[in-house]
Amino acid sequence: MIITKYLKITVWSRFRLSHATMPMKLASVEREYEKRERLKREDVRYLQEWLEKQPHIPEMLELEIILVLHACKYSVEVTKITIDNYYTMRAFSPEIFGGRDPVSAKNVLNNYYAAPLPKAAKDGSKVIFSKIRNTSADTYALEDYLKYMDMVIRIILYEEGTLEGIIVVYDATGFGLSHLAKVSLVVVKKFLIFLQEALPVELRQLHFFNCGVAMEKLFALMKPFIKKDLLDVIHLHSGAVATFLAKEDMPEEYGGSEESLAALHEKMSQKVLSNMDFIVMDEKKVSDESKRLQKSTRVNDLFGIEGSFKKLDID
Repeated sequence: MIITKYLKITVWSRFRLSHATMPMKLASVEREYEKRERLKREDVRYLQEWLEKQPHIPEMLELEIILVLHACKYSVEVTKITIDNYYTMRAFSPEIFGGRDPVSAKNVLNNYYAAPLPKAAKDGSKVIFSKIRNTSADTYALEDYLKYMDMVIRIILYEEGTLEGIIVVYDATGFGLSHLAKVSLVVVKKFLIFLQEALPVELRQLHFFNCGVAMEKLFALMKPFIKKDLLDVIHLHSGAVATFLAKEDMPEEYGGSEESLAALHEKMSQKVLSNMDFIVMDEKKVSDESKRLQKSTRVNDLFGIEGSFKKLDID
């Protein structure tokens, strides 16, 4: 329809106008079709037509559709479910996916390290290295850390396009029982659901190293909410990071030849801060349940009865 096409042009023009003031350059859609043999234009067109019939889902760029389709191994039906899950999860989890502004972002950047390593892992995956920067439990908030990780992953995907996968490496040094006491199991469960049902990129491995008693207790609390597929990619190490990464590709403080984690983090944090207009705009892209044409059990399927969680206590 002409009206639909006009709306699409208007939304895209607004995006370009806002994006034009930002340093981030979106990955080339045409390049994606060239580098991914299984990526078919007809599948993307089908999903675009399907999205036109889903008024509760916000406008998606072609690149965004491609990212999810690739993460879902090019299954169109799984992609439809994942897209719906993605925007629904974002709408019902504002403590993780909302409240993003330059002031709060700077506070988060001062408390946590998170940055991609320059070189890929042996299987071609992008490696994201992270740890607590300010080890005081007074400033620790798991939802802030997850919020920052989400921003980092989003920027990487928009800039680089489809990836072989991601590997998240977390140095648990400094995470103690006082930090664990501040962890909300509501936030933990929501993010685990997001990882398993809505993440727009394949999570190949999730490594925690230098783990102490507190991290082991946290994992024990998380385990009931983790499906086998995710459980298989999670690894806890009591000592140094495992050999799945070449030592020379590690940050210098971990015996590698790359820049320090602090230096890598500084580069990533500057990229986050310089793209806050984009991040704030992206935050608003959530499902509008009032516009969902067919009321479904989507919220209950994801969150449980009436979209809420029972309170869980840590012994």
